[in-house]
Amino acid sequence: MAKKPKKKPPRKSVEYDTATDFQHEQFLSILDSIDEAVYISDPETYEILYVNKAVRKLFGSNIIGQKCHETFQSLEFPCSFCSNKYIFGKNLGKSYIWDFKNRFNQRWYHCIDKAIRWPNGRMVRCEIAIDITSRKLAEEKLRNSEARYKAMIEDQTEFIDRTLPDGTITFANKALCDYVKLSHKKLIGKNIYSFISPEYADITRKKFKKVTPKNPSFNIEQKAVLPNGEVKWHLWTNHAIFNKRGEVVEFQSTGRDITEYKKIEEELRREKEILQKYLDIAAIIFVVIDDNQKVRLINKKGCELLGHKKDQIIGKNWFNNFIPADIRAEVKRVFSKLVSGQIKPIEYYENPIIDKDGDERLIAWHNTVIKDDKGFIVGTISSGEDITERKAIEKELKLNKFSIDRSSVGIFWMGKDARFKYVNDAACKKLGYSREELLSMAVPDIDPKFPKKKWPKHWKELREKGSLTFDSIHRTKEGKLFPVAIKANYLEFEGQEYNFAFAIDISERKKAESALLESKRLCERGLYNLRDAVFILDNNIDVILDTNPAASRIFGYERGELVGKSADFLYARKKEFNKLKSYLYSVAEKEGVLTNFYIDMKRKSGSRFLTKHDVLPLEDARGERECWVCMISDVTIHKK
Repeated sequence: MAKKPKKKPPRKSVEYDTATDFQHEQFLSILDSIDEAVYISDPETYEILYVNKAVRKLFGSNIIGQKCHETFQSLEFPCSFCSNKYIFGKNLGKSYIWDFKNRFNQRWYHCIDKAIRWPNGRMVRCEIAIDITSRKLAEEKLRNSEARYKAMIEDQTEFIDRTLPDGTITFANKALCDYVKLSHKKLIGKNIYSFISPEYADITRKKFKKVTPKNPSFNIEQKAVLPNGEVKWHLWTNHAIFNKRGEVVEFQSTGRDITEYKKIEEELRREKEILQKYLDIAAIIFVVIDDNQKVRLINKKGCELLGHKKDQIIGKNWFNNFIPADIRAEVKRVFSKLVSGQIKPIEYYENPIIDKDGDERLIAWHNTVIKDDKGFIVGTISSGEDITERKAIEKELKLNKFSIDRSSVGIFWMGKDARFKYVNDAACKKLGYSREELLSMAVPDIDPKFPKKKWPKHWKELREKGSLTFDSIHRTKEGKLFPVAIKANYLEFEGQEYNFAFAIDISERKKAESALLESKRLCERGLYNLRDAVFILDNNIDVILDTNPAASRIFGYERGELVGKSADFLYARKKEFNKLKSYLYSVAEKEGVLTNFYIDMKRKSGSRFLTKHDVLPLEDARGERECWVCMISDVTIHKK
């Protein structure tokens, strides 16, 4: 057997008949016409017995009789991966299919090996090698792409998962597994709804059911409960995957933890609520107007002056609805120049507004602009004082008008330790400090009348009385002193104690008071005789907590005879007083304030007279009513 392979056997042997030779030639002819490489070799000597045209093209035509391992693999010895053992012996008759990269030409082949009978009767090795290099390269690219995709998904800090329509998790990236502190194996198969609080689980299910091929995606904020019991907030972007019939087969979702953002959002909401409450107890109007001339914020005093509910004002064009027609065009023109940056803000000016009944009220305005993060003006914030009556008094008494061109209203929010928690722009401007500077300071730093040792006593008194009104002195950054009227209010919010104070520069008022003192007759005829009585009543509208001087003048009682007493003794008929209380509660629940309520009252002398009541509640930071402010006007002469 070892000697015969050295001699090339004749193409046709005398041992075979013509039919066998013909069949053999036909077989070889068929192999030669195949585009794929085909060769036949002796399994014992490894000599090449036949190669088709495809092999000759790759390795040359003079390779018959050469060793297959030398010719095809450039190996001195038979290949270690030779497949003869898979097609001979006990595996005779079986085909062996395998993929292999040729060392000689570095191409990949899909090999089909099988033992066939050669014309001399011996079993030989036949191999068909299909070139699959392109497919292998494509597979390699695909594997690399999948590896890169997997690495990208796994390296993402955001959460990525895939779920079935019922919420079953089929995939979760490393970030999500680490976040919920579950292994990938334990997380797969769980339901996403087990991690979502019940109220948000129902919302999510409804969102999932509403997706369509045209609208496959949606965003949703969810309140999540982690396996360890932690409550977190997540923002998810969900995308539905549909089959050819338009049915949802899977959701792919990307999410992130927004817990800190939600905390900040909640803090801002609370601060806005506190600020709104502070603004609502102010005796001046506050209004925010955006660059489209629409009202974005207004306090309770503003609603009272305009005679409208808040929802009837918010969103309305300020100038078209609340400025008199004869000056509307001019005020609009000035406002447009202001928000476009053509002119500087007018710190103080006076102009009238029109209320629900069409009556004009003259307002003294203080204004500043609101800018966005880029420094563009997006609106204005204005505080206004109703000076209609004051202007009338000034005209009637023929006194020089109180000049308030330089006056301002400062807002200060302080803690129990007297340190500032919040200051508004007017306070900063008046005192000459930046907001950062004032927030690092305390009341004694700007008010010489309140040294540190006096503050605890003041705080105790404020807590007991709820509110205090007094005059004091403020000192600017440059050391300049100026008098101020302080309205301090004690508030509790979420277990914290605060003092919210309005500071109004009364330099001009002090000058005016000096002038008024020189003319006692005018003073008696003017300011005091025309003021209404004001009573601060407890929450049950029973006990008088405080009064103004006009109350003593109108009713004939000294302040000490009024404070601490039940208010019913001032009313002509106790039954009507009880009716007022009952009516006040029902109206306050709906509208928040009672106005134009007429009722008979009696003076210390016993005389009775008709009065008009305007009553509003004062609330604490939690929105709970603390007391009532009742303004009583003697309308006897008016009725006559």
